[in-house]
Amino acid sequence: MNINNTSAPPPGTPFVTAFSAGAVRNDYTGFVGMQFTVGATSLTVTELGRMYVSGSGTHLVKLVLASNGTDVPGGSVPLPLAGGTPGQFQYAALNTTIILAANTTYYLVSQETAGGDTWYDSAPVASTSVASVNGTVLGNGSWTPGGTARQAHVPVNFKYAASTLSISVLVTTPAAGATISGSSVAVTVATSGSVTSVQYQVDGVNLGSPATSSPFSSTLNTTGLSNGTHTLLAVASNGAGGTAYSLPVGVTVSNALPSTAFVTGFVTGTARNNYTGFVGMKVTVGATPVTVTQLGRLYLSGSGTHTVKLVVASTGVDVAGGSVSVSGGTGGQFQYATLTSPVTLAASTAYYVLSGETAGGDPWYDDDTTITATSVASLGGPVYGTGPGNWTPIGTLAGKSFVPVNFKYQTSAPPAMTISITAPAAGATISGASAAVTVATSGPVASVQLQVDGVNKGSPATSSPFNLTLDTTTLSNATHTLTAVASDGSGGTVTSTGVSVTVNNAPPPTGTAFVTSFGTSATRADFTGFVGMGFTVGATPITVTQLGRLYVSGSGTHTLKLVVASTGVDVAGGSVTITAGGTPGQFQYGSLGAGVTLAANTAYYVVSGETNGGDPWHDWIPVTTTSVATGNGPVYGSAAFTVISSLAGQAYGPVSFKY
Repeated sequence: MNINNTSAPPPGTPFVTAFSAGAVRNDYTGFVGMQFTVGATSLTVTELGRMYVSGSGTHLVKLVLASNGTDVPGGSVPLPLAGGTPGQFQYAALNTTIILAANTTYYLVSQETAGGDTWYDSAPVASTSVASVNGTVLGNGSWTPGGTARQAHVPVNFKYAASTLSISVLVTTPAAGATISGSSVAVTVATSGSVTSVQYQVDGVNLGSPATSSPFSSTLNTTGLSNGTHTLLAVASNGAGGTAYSLPVGVTVSNALPSTAFVTGFVTGTARNNYTGFVGMKVTVGATPVTVTQLGRLYLSGSGTHTVKLVVASTGVDVAGGSVSVSGGTGGQFQYATLTSPVTLAASTAYYVLSGETAGGDPWYDDDTTITATSVASLGGPVYGTGPGNWTPIGTLAGKSFVPVNFKYQTSAPPAMTISITAPAAGATISGASAAVTVATSGPVASVQLQVDGVNKGSPATSSPFNLTLDTTTLSNATHTLTAVASDGSGGTVTSTGVSVTVNNAPPPTGTAFVTSFGTSATRADFTGFVGMGFTVGATPITVTQLGRLYVSGSGTHTLKLVVASTGVDVAGGSVTITAGGTPGQFQYGSLGAGVTLAANTAYYVVSGETNGGDPWHDWIPVTTTSVATGNGPVYGSAAFTVISSLAGQAYGPVSFKY
C-alpha cells in the first residue's frame, strides 16, 4: 500500500490527514468525492481541496447537504490545479467561512470530466476526529453514495478552524505489506493532538484493551491468526468523545505450522543392544503427502549419538536431507532433532524410519514393541539392515517397531482462497434485471457474495462455479463498482479486486402523478398491514405505470399494490417493491414495467405494506388529485380492507400512482 502523508500550512487544519492511492482514472463526467458526518461539535470550514494527481484544469469543489442533495450556500470554490505538486492537496479559500452542523451528513465533491485531469478511485483515507468518513459519493444533482467507511474518491479535503480536540493517528509498524509472525509482534503508531488512548483492531475486531499512555504501542500475537492477509487499524480517542482512524495496513501472517508426532503410544518389548546397523519401522504414507520436520528415537539409557534417517523403501536409498543426529534424552521419552529443511514424503509411498545402533552401545527395544500412530501413514512392521540392498522389513509384524523410532510432521494448511470477477469486464456497460456476473475461484471456497459499491446484493452463491446475477434496475444509471467476497465457511474471507461498470438502463416509464399535492397530519407507525386510499376510475380506462409512497423517514422496504375494491383481490401484475431510501417529503416510486390498465368506472385501492414500529407514514391526510379518478377515502386492512368513505378525498401515507 502506498501511503502518503499530507502537511497543513495555516490557516486551518486539514480534515484528511493521510490517504492511500487508488486506481488512477478520468473516465467520468460529474462530481466525485466523499460523504462524511460531522461529530458532536459544529465545524467551521475555511478551505476546500482536491488531490493533485496530474493535469492543469480548474475544478469546482463544493459541499452538499446529504439529506436533500442541495448545495451548501457559499460552500463552493473554483480550484485551479495548475502548478500543483503530485501527491499533495491543492486548496482554495471559501469567500466566507461555512459552519457545518453537528451530527449532520454532507458530501464533499470535485467536478470531473471524462478525458480530463486524473484522480484516484475509491481508496482508504485517514482523518481527524471532527467528523467520520462514511464512504464515497458520485453524481450530479442525483447522488449515489457507496464504498465503505473511511474511503473516498480523488481524494478531496477541507480545512477547518483549529480545535484543541483535533487528533490523528497512523500505524508506523509493521509496515504495509510486511510479513509478520510470532506471539509478540510490535505495533506502533504516530499520533498528533490530545490523544488519550489508542485501540488496535485486526480485521475490524478489537485487539485487547486500548493503550492508554504515549507512545501507545502494543503487541500482536499472530499465532492466534490464520496464515494469510490481515488488516491492522488504530483508533485514537481524545477522552472527550472524539475519535480518529488510521489508514488500514495490510500485513501477511506467516507462522510455522505446528508439528505432530506420528507415534502416539507404545508398549515396550525386550531391551537389547547386540546389533550393529540400522533398525526401525516401515510406514506407507496415505493419500496426502506428509511434510516431516523432525526425526526421533526413544531414549532408554546411555550417552551415545545416533543417526536417525528416512529411506525410500522401493530403492533402499536415503531420502535427500532426511537425516539427523540424536543424542541424550529422558528415559522413556522420544528425543528429537530437527531436519535442516522439512522433507516431504510422497503420498501412497513406503519409507523406512531407522536409527543407527552399535553392538554393546545404548539399549533399545526389540521387534516385539507394539506402537500406535496417527492416520497420516500406515504401519508396515519392523525393519533392519545396513544399507542399500540390505534392508529386511518384517511384514508379518505390522503395528510393531524396533527401538521405537518416530517423526514429527506438519499438518498441511488448506490452500489459500482466491477470487476474481471474470464477467462483466472492467469498463463494460450493463443493464437489465438479470445481468450475469461470473467469478474464478481457487482454494476452499464455500460461498460467494456479490457486492455493489461495497453493499451486498442478493444472496450468496453456494455451489461452484458460483455464478451470480445482478438486478441493475435497482441501481442508478452511473458508474458502479462490483466486488465478490469468497468465504470458506469457517470465518475466512477474501475479496476480489473491484470491477468498475456502467449501468445504463432505459428510463422507467414516465407518467402523470395522480396525487399532485397533500396536506399535513400526524405521522404514525403503529399498524401492521396495508394502508392507502380508495379511488374510482372515471369514464376512461387508465394505464398505471408506477406506484408510489411518500417518504417520511426510515430505511425499510415496502410492497405497494393495486386491489379491486369489489372483490378485495390484488390486480394481476399490479404490485411493486419500493427499496430503502428516498427524499423526505417526496414520493418514492416503483415501476410496473409495461403498466396495468384499470377499467373505467371501477373502484380500486392503492395500498402500501407497513409494519408496527417500522417506517412512519401520515395518518389520513387531504390529497389533491388529477381528474382521471375520484378519491373515495383512506383504506386499511390486509386480507380484508376497510375504506373510510366519510373521508373522501383523503388518504393514508399518502400513496400515489403514475399513469
